[in-house]
This record gives sequence, structure tokens and C-alpha cells, in this order.
Amino acid sequence: MTYIQLKDLINVDLVDYTEAPGMRLILRFRIHRETNEQPYLDLINIKGSSTIVQDNDRFPIIEVEFESYIGFSIRNEIYTMWDKYEDFEGKIFRIFKKSRYLDLIKLSTFATEDYPGPYRHYGIAGLNHIVDIVSIEDPEIRI
Repeated sequence: MTYIQLKDLINVDLVDYTEAPGMRLILRFRIHRETNEQPYLDLINIKGSSTIVQDNDRFPIIEVEFESYIGFSIRNEIYTMWDKYEDFEGKIFRIFKKSRYLDLIKLSTFATEDYPGPYRHYGIAGLNHIVDIVSIEDPEIRI
């Protein structure tokens, strides 16, 4: 599976991440599904609302591994805002053509198209976290 094949997924949440030896970055995400069924422990029923529920058998963990990275950031989703400046493909799993994070990498590092080589901004806009990764390599995806 490739990263671009994840571009139409929705309702994804970061479970955990690990920085492994050799500057590898491993991110794990849970996919949830939307349902209009009332959860057992819900105390308030809001008409027309839907709830996110886990379905571990149908929606296992997705692991995204970058062999190396130039930079990565994890932000609390509550404090982010929509920015028309940014240009990307995908819904939750995104590949950016233009972004504030790419601008930051250009201003705060000496990474260029020559060294370490052409790089991309991968973004994941999860239910609770916004994850940004800039890398010269496409990530490996495991289910």
C-alpha cells in the first residue's frame, strides 16, 4: 500500500509514534467509522448527531514509517485553523504542494532540492492531532 492510497480515508486518529534508531519515524493511526447508533454510555442524545466508534476488526491500526525525515511536528487539533494559503491533495492523509510547514523548513534548515534532495510535506489531519512530516522518501505503509 502507498501513502497516496490513504488520501480518501476519514476519521483517523493518532494512536502513538516512535522515533526509532537511525532517525526513523513510525506513526500509528486508528481508523474510526461514523455511526448514528447511540453508544451505550452516552448520556445526552443530540438529534441528528453521529458518534465516532472504534471497530478493531474492520479498521485496524495503520502504521506509517519514514526511513528518515527533515522535520516533523505534532499539534493539538483544537488550536489549528484553516489556511487558504496551503495547497494539498487528500482528505486526512495529505501531500502538500504549498504549506506554512514547508515554508518553515525552508527558513529554519539548510535542506534544499540539492541536499538532501527533493522533499515532500506529508500531513495527517487527525481527529485530535495534526501531524506534519517533511521527508525525501515516501513512507512505508503497513496495516
